[in-house]
Amino acid sequence: MNIPRLAPAALALTLAVGCATPRSSGERTDVAPATATSKAPSESARELIRSRAELEAYLAANESTPLDALSPPARKRFLESLRFGDEGLMTFSGADLESQLTEEEGTRILRLFGAESYARHVYPEGHVPEPRYESENDFERRHVALRKAQTALDPSASAAERRFRMEQTFAQLFPAPARATVARGEERDLRAHLKAVALMGTYRRVQVGADEALQLLQALEEKRAALPSDAARAQTMLITARRFEDAAGLANRFPNLGEVPGVRRLTTPADRSLWTVEEGPRLVQLPPKDMSGTRLIVIASPVCAPTIRLATAAHEDEELHGLLASATWLVPAFGSVLAEPILEWNERFNWAPLALVHDEAEWPEISTWWTPTFYFVKNGQVEETVSGWVPEKSRAELMSAAERVGFLEGASE
Repeated sequence: MNIPRLAPAALALTLAVGCATPRSSGERTDVAPATATSKAPSESARELIRSRAELEAYLAANESTPLDALSPPARKRFLESLRFGDEGLMTFSGADLESQLTEEEGTRILRLFGAESYARHVYPEGHVPEPRYESENDFERRHVALRKAQTALDPSASAAERRFRMEQTFAQLFPAPARATVARGEERDLRAHLKAVALMGTYRRVQVGADEALQLLQALEEKRAALPSDAARAQTMLITARRFEDAAGLANRFPNLGEVPGVRRLTTPADRSLWTVEEGPRLVQLPPKDMSGTRLIVIASPVCAPTIRLATAAHEDEELHGLLASATWLVPAFGSVLAEPILEWNERFNWAPLALVHDEAEWPEISTWWTPTFYFVKNGQVEETVSGWVPEKSRAELMSAAERVGFLEGASE
């Protein structure tokens, strides 16, 4: 399966039971290196930093290290982001590695922990680092504060609760609209504001965010300061806002951006709509099938390992297959089209076709878009929810929920 290149610093954190959705807002750069401690042939276990104590000893013993390539504030944030387990490094944040360093510089740092293979997740093709400064200005500190607010969100909170908190924080940190930043024309302010707008993604009205991202990118272009990462943030905002035509136009100006398929839109308004992916590829906007009565909705992603394990298990489990084959499979409003992965999924699991959500706000019954999540919905009201997929327990939970709502009797209708 071809994994799509996500926007810079827009990596999804893969969990044991489910996946975070890879937003255009991204900036969720926690990378979970399940095999980070696997060492290169020339390295011995004692050469790798595997704990906080070993990290402190390494820093005390070495006057200069690869970490010196980061600015002091970024170095501090990166070190604070490191999480160690019994086997070594478990997670880290790649945000500052991506923004400040070349791939070679970032790889040297990750090599200290045996995590150099994860550089490919941090650095997209054609990556160009941002200018480095010893200290951060006001706008850059505001963007960092917004990142911290996102990290502090309760993952169990509903999408509405998370959106409310992030909108509040964004309004406090960036009270003036993007056009005010554009009017001042300071390169560092423009980029920091663009990164903040992109981080917000679908936390706020996506059309507003897309418009602001384009304003800020254009101002950077006029200063001849636009970087590939700036263009990628603007493009993924446009994709999240389902402005595919504008996203395609941006790709014509920036060769680092991925191609966007052609589109065929609905000609009549609809309360809800989905985007199916046809060969070509081409995106076709359609109304969803009848959602009256009791329905099962599966929030899914073709690049989420637990979602793939779920579909693979159902392929050989007649009862589970029967339950899931009648479901509506929705792909959240990612900042990436995922056209090729969806085509490959739909060919492999043709009994569970995936379709992209047009606007998550059109689905008020969905409280979280983590994948996979299962919603049993009766006439717009959620009756049961099952989150994640751990084979030894999730199957029983799913079947029990289906039985409680009487879904199994009507699943084949």
